[in-house]
Amino acid sequence: MTSPVKLLIVDDHRVFAEGLQSVFRAEPDFWPVAAVSDPGQVLGVVAASRAVALHAGLRPELGGQWLPDPG
Repeated sequence: MTSPVKLLIVDDHRVFAEGLQSVFRAEPDFWPVAAVSDPGQVLGVVAASRAVALHAGLRPELGGQWLPDPG
């Protein structure tokens, strides 16, 4: 059995992000480690949780930004 994929959900609509997190909690192949609405939190959450997948729904005019390549 494989480990579930650690998923970080980022969306500028907090309620949507939390709802999507609830949906993924019901799926055995995913482990939603966090749902955040502030793009400034993303790198810290990824570093702390070691999330390997990301859903991002941020509109640039509301502060969404491209994240630097951590590589």
